[in-house]
Amino acid sequence: FGEQAPPGVAHLYPANGTRVEYGFPGTYGSSGPGRSCSGKTDVWGLALWNGRVWATDSAQNRLLGLSPANDSFRVVPLAGNNSLPYTFTPGPEGALWFTQALSGEIGTLFPNGSLAEHPVLLSRQLPNSSVVISVRGEPDQIVFANDSRGYFVDASPLVQGSAIYEFDPNHFSPRQVGGSNQTLYSPDSIALGDGGIWLAQHGDSSLAFYDLENDSWTVYPTSSVGYIRTTLPYFVKTNGSLVWFNEHYGNRMGVIDYASKTLT
Repeated sequence: FGEQAPPGVAHLYPANGTRVEYGFPGTYGSSGPGRSCSGKTDVWGLALWNGRVWATDSAQNRLLGLSPANDSFRVVPLAGNNSLPYTFTPGPEGALWFTQALSGEIGTLFPNGSLAEHPVLLSRQLPNSSVVISVRGEPDQIVFANDSRGYFVDASPLVQGSAIYEFDPNHFSPRQVGGSNQTLYSPDSIALGDGGIWLAQHGDSSLAFYDLENDSWTVYPTSSVGYIRTTLPYFVKTNGSLVWFNEHYGNRMGVIDYASKTLT
């Protein structure tokens, strides 16, 4: 799991309760790009890939790969000052894919150490005009259906609101799926399950499901909390008919049983 204030990553051994912590290399201040609340960095993404534990380090704008065997880190710097590396997804050809929410890019880290970054350019028609321009998106998370088809959720409000995009990892040219008549509210995470795509929407405290076969949407509201308007679900994962998600403000874990349409 990630630790924001130390900053670093840690490993918990449930059998005996032992916890081992690994501090990130370098020095960190208490404010600036990539830092939120009292944390010194934002560790949003973790992945087990290519023999290492990978973490996003937003404060230093880099990716870090920990080898627990010798406590060493492999450092992969990213272009710019604050691209906000966000989430990881292991993908086709043994590559590690990741999103960069602020720079509007999707990156690919290959086993040989090479790095590719794909700008997410989305079309936008100017108000009261026939002029169409390209703007950078805000990709948040990727999921792969197979070696030639992936999806990512884009939270940018600039292009007719947030949307889901499909792409071929071999030829990166995203196209929108799910239609433009469904309003999405700050979708932050994406998962595949039961013939469709799940999104966690922390904007309106709900989960949304897009049925790929019927081209239809269903929105599942979460429970509420008394002190704020949203439980702020961030991440969604599926396991068979079960759809798991977290409620950041609600301080709870939630699960939707898609088969029985129940929420716990």
